[in-house]
Amino acid sequence: MSELLIEIYSEEIPARMQLQAAADFKGLWEKALAEKNAAFKAIDTYVAPQRLTAHITGLAANIRGTEEVRRGPKASAPEAALAGFLKSTGKTKDQLIQKDDYWYAELSQAGKPIQELLPEILNEVMDKMPWPKTMRWYNHQTKQMSKPWIRPIRSILCVYDGNPVNFNVPDFGINTGNTTFGHRFLARQALTVTSFEDYKAQLEKAHVILDHQKRQEMIEQLIREQAAARGLVLKKDIELLREVAGLVDYPFAHLGKIEESFMHLPGVVMSTSMRVHQKYFTIVDKGGQIAPFFGVITNVPRKPDNHLMLDGLERVLRARLSDAAFFYDVDMKDDFDGKSAKLDHIVYHAKLGSLGDKVKRLQNLMSSADGKRAAKLCKNDLLTEMVGEFPELQGIMGEIYAKEKGEKPEVAAALREHYLPQGMLDVEGVPTALISAELALMDKLDTLVGFLGVGLKPTGSKDPFGLRRAAVGIIRLILHEKNDALRKHTLDKMIADVAREYKSFNVSIKEEDVAPFIYERFKAILIQQYFDHDCIDAIFSKKSGNLWVDYQCIETLQSFLKTEAGIALRAAYKRASGILSKGQTIGTVSESLLKETAEKQLFAALSALEQKYQDLFGNHQYQQVMELLASLRKPIDAFFDTVTVNVDDEKLKENRYALLNHFISLVNQIADFSKLQG
Repeated sequence: MSELLIEIYSEEIPARMQLQAAADFKGLWEKALAEKNAAFKAIDTYVAPQRLTAHITGLAANIRGTEEVRRGPKASAPEAALAGFLKSTGKTKDQLIQKDDYWYAELSQAGKPIQELLPEILNEVMDKMPWPKTMRWYNHQTKQMSKPWIRPIRSILCVYDGNPVNFNVPDFGINTGNTTFGHRFLARQALTVTSFEDYKAQLEKAHVILDHQKRQEMIEQLIREQAAARGLVLKKDIELLREVAGLVDYPFAHLGKIEESFMHLPGVVMSTSMRVHQKYFTIVDKGGQIAPFFGVITNVPRKPDNHLMLDGLERVLRARLSDAAFFYDVDMKDDFDGKSAKLDHIVYHAKLGSLGDKVKRLQNLMSSADGKRAAKLCKNDLLTEMVGEFPELQGIMGEIYAKEKGEKPEVAAALREHYLPQGMLDVEGVPTALISAELALMDKLDTLVGFLGVGLKPTGSKDPFGLRRAAVGIIRLILHEKNDALRKHTLDKMIADVAREYKSFNVSIKEEDVAPFIYERFKAILIQQYFDHDCIDAIFSKKSGNLWVDYQCIETLQSFLKTEAGIALRAAYKRASGILSKGQTIGTVSESLLKETAEKQLFAALSALEQKYQDLFGNHQYQQVMELLASLRKPIDAFFDTVTVNVDDEKLKENRYALLNHFISLVNQIADFSKLQG
């Protein structure tokens, strides 16, 4: 068992594509080797700005041979069918075996050296590499265009068991070998490689850090050290860190200055301008306020006495911040409140009216005067100069401008928070202030009801209007422990209220698709949280229309079913259901026909439980409901132990059927136990 090292060295791979490329490269190698029956231990892949590398350990020198007996057509089949089978197997008729009225061919393939198959495997992997975008280029040696790849390929390294594996890759006009290259500016010389450890060590000496995660850690550490030297702190930004790690082979950190004249800008404006346009890191003081410095990573070091590089970086930022300051000053002089009227001229969707229409619907749906005010202003910042330049600041600038114009803090906060949460992984969390949470819920419901109502349901992986994200946001808002006020109405009631608003704007809406769409997302979330499928189905078959109520029921039921009482109740339910026939007409229980002590006790227990059910449900006391169900264990067990159901007396039998049906009906008010497995 030996190691294989493959590196595709090219022009710079876009940073945003690198990590996915490494994952795809690994998956393709695993699949290709498995299909060739090649044994290996592990595959690790690495990506840097100019190289995509696979390191395969424990790769057997020879692929395993295969033996197969393939069945062909029947012996009585036409000659044409037999001829096709012979062609596919490469056999002659006298080499076939006839058994059980069928023709069979014994096929065997001898093992081959892995090195003979590497050209085929590499070509297959490169062909299937799913780059988001590709390009072709003219090869002066082959006098033809290359096959598509993300960027022009300059060399391909292939080393197996310490030795170069040389072959031609005709699609790119390149011969493989055992050489690669270091940093394109700091170490241009070719490097001859014998193993992965040698490869990694030589690259590091040549100013290339192969591992993406290690580059991230280096970048973070270097800027933290630079900031700490001035008593400052690096603001955490995982996405920027990941992107910058894809821009450099070897990071060099610098701390630049921000002119005092820009420090009046909101910190988020400065931070966004720096990260979006320049990939600069934000530096803050220990109180979290933005400091007049920025962190920047370059691919080459700065000469100790040469300030030209840093001066240039500061000069470019100065121009960016000048633009931001201009946009901010223009917006501050503008009438923020007056922008609401202009929303009528912006199309929300051709079938759903204007953005102004959406805002008016939200105003009508809000329950308080402050909520209606927040709804009126919530989309105004989309018309500001700043959001026009930085769309990612929508909502954020709304809050800033509303505060500056004297709006109540809770109203201003709702302009930002009503966009939250944006999916399951939104680190900003869920708004809990009443105005923010209610506006966020109504905004997302308006989106879902509108687009689903006019038939624009997402298909496959495509979701251009973010409807799945909106549904997840609705679920998270309702389930949040501090958002009790959002649970006062069922989902159907809220959907109907939103649909009614659409109809008042002369938009024809079919609202029946909305709740099922939300419940589909809800089920997916519950499964991710390790709730059992059958437990979810049992509650959903009796779903209340209130997501929080259903969640509490599922959580409580799953815990209950793991107890001895839960296991016994499930078994009793299954036994009772087995006695009763499907579609059977069953009457009500007659107390006068209850003869046995056990059946009288069971009827008394069911009657007592029925009286307490509604109050417990109304107060969301689901644990107590389950305790009531658990109390049935003793009387139901006694009933089955001592009472014969199918007796000759028809009236007694029918009455005992009714008693069992009463038991089943009461249990089913909680959940449909017939959905439970086992």
